[in-house]
Amino acid sequence: MGEPESDLSRELLERVFTWGRVLLSSLTSQETGVPGHSRAEIRRALRELVDGGRLRFADEGGSAWVEMGPLAPIRVGRCLVLVPAGREKEGVDPGDVPVSLLPGPAFGCGRHPTTRIALVLLEKALMPGGFLKPDLRDEALDAGCGTGVLGIAAVRLGMTRALLVDNDPAAVDEAWKNAAANRVVPRVRVTDKSLESLTQSFSLILANLRGPTLHGLLPWLAGTLVPEGVLIVSGMRPDETDRFIAAAAGAGFEILETAAAAGWGGAALARTP
Repeated sequence: MGEPESDLSRELLERVFTWGRVLLSSLTSQETGVPGHSRAEIRRALRELVDGGRLRFADEGGSAWVEMGPLAPIRVGRCLVLVPAGREKEGVDPGDVPVSLLPGPAFGCGRHPTTRIALVLLEKALMPGGFLKPDLRDEALDAGCGTGVLGIAAVRLGMTRALLVDNDPAAVDEAWKNAAANRVVPRVRVTDKSLESLTQSFSLILANLRGPTLHGLLPWLAGTLVPEGVLIVSGMRPDETDRFIAAAAGAGFEILETAAAAGWGGAALARTP
């Protein structure tokens, strides 16, 4: 493991992770900075985080921004930690469940709030006493998998198998590589088939997709999820989340929990028997 983080460093990482990117001026100003720390202390902590690859500076439109860096392990929920492949021992404590990710262009590196929402709900579904019954933890579907982080995390958290689906060939290739990096092949499979062409049922479905797409898929999701199976959705704005939950309740789903972060929403739902 690396050097212990200070409270200031943890606060800065949490702010940037939650919002994806933050104006440098908002982190260092007296009004919106970290209470109890001077501008010089905050700038020094930011420089150390940037030098260590945890954060990075970006310039856009004449403004200086702070983003998550390429080497930043990302802690999600109680035990999940997303780590760059090859650096699995950094930022990981005993009892943690690390998920290794190779650098790549596909969506789902853990920096976006929608990925975090889905992972937090996934962890709650599969923790002891979680949403998904132990006898239903056989196969998960990651619909629109991107990097494959959700499906891979599901297997790392206890699902027997996972099928990862994406219509982007680059994402399929990246998901295969990430599955190999996590040593979960052949428990994890990746395909570019359309969701509607799948004929099997799943006990857990993970879908980090935009609201209109989720609405369009709702009848298919209801028919593909086994009774008492769990559906975890993310990628919606709050108003979209409300509309989806109302539609899902009418399609035979029970609402288990909702979650929100940085203007995005998601939910865990169970298909009624």
